[in-house]
Amino acid sequence: MNRRDFLKTSAAATAALVSSPLQAAAGTEKPSIRRYQEIGKTGLKMSDISMGSVRFTAADERTLNQYAAQYSEEYCRTGCNDCEPACPEGVEIATTFRYGMYFRDYGMEKTAMESYAALRNKAENCSNCEDESCAGSCPYGLSIKTLLHDAHKTLSFRA
Repeated sequence: MNRRDFLKTSAAATAALVSSPLQAAAGTEKPSIRRYQEIGKTGLKMSDISMGSVRFTAADERTLNQYAAQYSEEYCRTGCNDCEPACPEGVEIATTFRYGMYFRDYGMEKTAMESYAALRNKAENCSNCEDESCAGSCPYGLSIKTLLHDAHKTLSFRA
């Protein structure tokens, strides 16, 4: 399963859960979070949710762990922002990666490219940067400079 298919499937499942009433059937327990589990090296935590007879299964967990392992070295946790203070050029790293996600995963190519074009500090500033401060600044081990270079090529009208 590729990332776009996974996200579509996950979004549909989440929408179904959110839109349906979270009331337990008569005689069953109320919905509750039993525990949290970190997914691979992603830093993401998932709750073990019980909603009456609907449970997060071992197969669901295997699928998510497989996805996490496949993409954890290229997936930016855009709310983290730990890398941005390390950038001497002031590149809007998390925002750039978010626009890359819009382009790659959500099929919103035009919106992503237009939004990236409007950024004040784009990843093109990295091309001549000799400073390696961003390397090692990601607590999840992402190769910031490489990913920014790729994002810039993807999101620029001319790279």
